[in-house]
Amino acid sequence: MGLFDSIKDALTTDDAERYEAATNKLEKAEADLAKTREQYGSKDDPMSRGRVDNAQHAVDKLRAEVDELATKAGINTPDTAVEAPAPTEARREADTAAVERIKEQQRKYAENQQAAAEAASEQAVPDATQDPAPPAEPLVASEPALREYTVEKGDTLSAIGQKFGVKWREIADLNDVKNPDLIFPGQVFKIPHA
Repeated sequence: MGLFDSIKDALTTDDAERYEAATNKLEKAEADLAKTREQYGSKDDPMSRGRVDNAQHAVDKLRAEVDELATKAGINTPDTAVEAPAPTEARREADTAAVERIKEQQRKYAENQQAAAEAASEQAVPDATQDPAPPAEPLVASEPALREYTVEKGDTLSAIGQKFGVKWREIADLNDVKNPDLIFPGQVFKIPHA
């Protein structure tokens, strides 16, 4: 054996040693996954799901490494692990659930807006048991009533403004919109006249 082969043998470990080291890492990663699932598995927020997915990914990666090293070292290992769903599938399900939650929030918001509008219109109807108010004096050059617009999917304040020939800033100011990029379908905006 030459000098190069001696150095190579001294610096490299054999497959059985690498298998043992990888197995130890896998056991630690599986323990971490169990802890992560216990702590975050029941939570439904994206960050908690991400932690569980990352821990599962680390275990899957180490499991594949252990299997590869076992094959190289000629070690037979029983399949003790239960296959978890692929992270992409889990993320797809999480994304779908998040979209459904957002749609549900938008639906509730639209229902609340509609209920508030109905309540306001009911309050505007005069009570028949009260004396009718005296006729109001006619207004000279009165300001026309504001128009209303219900936001639809894909609408932006600037597009709504263009539709009615007014600046989006006027709509935002009139309706007390703090963030013009955050409007939802079902919102009812008062639109000033051009």
